[in-house]
Amino acid sequence: IINISQPEKIADLSNNTYTFNPEGVLKLENNLYLYELTSGFLYKIDLTNNNPTLIFLSSKDTFKMGAITENAVLLLANPEKISSYNIDEVYNIHLLKPNLENTLNIKDMTSYGDALFFLDVQKMNIWKYAITESVFNGAGWLKAPSDELTNAQSIAVDGNVFISKENGSIIEYSQGKKLREIKFNINPLLSKGGQLFTKAEMKNLYVLDPPNNRIISFNKKDGLIKQYSIPSINNLKDFWVEINEETIYLLNGLEIYRIEI
Repeated sequence: IINISQPEKIADLSNNTYTFNPEGVLKLENNLYLYELTSGFLYKIDLTNNNPTLIFLSSKDTFKMGAITENAVLLLANPEKISSYNIDEVYNIHLLKPNLENTLNIKDMTSYGDALFFLDVQKMNIWKYAITESVFNGAGWLKAPSDELTNAQSIAVDGNVFISKENGSIIEYSQGKKLREIKFNINPLLSKGGQLFTKAEMKNLYVLDPPNNRIISFNKKDGLIKQYSIPSINNLKDFWVEINEETIYLLNGLEIYRIEI
């Protein structure tokens, strides 16, 4: 277990004159983007100087979850559409065909290459949509719906798909079929499925474990596990790992922290 006693605080939204309750954190180029369930705003933090900007996107939509592409932030507004905000500051709407029916059943979303993946716990499937300039067309990615997704919590994709379950185990799928179940033999046990994070270029799969204020890294090849414990923070909601796997950004309530690993 690696103890990180003094994470670097880079933002505290409770100091603002307005209220913004971030639900998740995304990173694109040298900016962090936060979104909230109660407004159509994006909160952008420029990491060169930690200066924040509030960006107005929509008066009708609020954002449930998000992902990024090479040049845009993608946000799930409702079952029918995705909102995109690109590095040229252009805001767009993309229809989802077929639509997702009910965003309450969508637990998580992520991107890989030119595709968006949605974790649907009601239909017990993973939906894959092609990211285009206009309409995103999608279909079920699993060969057949799987009841193992009933209590699924989060999704990460590196070509294969990783799903965290409520009991703390992780299922890896390849080409639409279950490949293996990963269980961590660690203390304390991972009792709740947390947010997952990985990319194709990364050696490790990362798991956020809010009840224990820690991040677990799992080497996808050799199974080596490392635990990063951050005792000074107690309201972990989301995280983002840099592609070089040396820096992690943490959303802790209304605060953003950066840690080096």
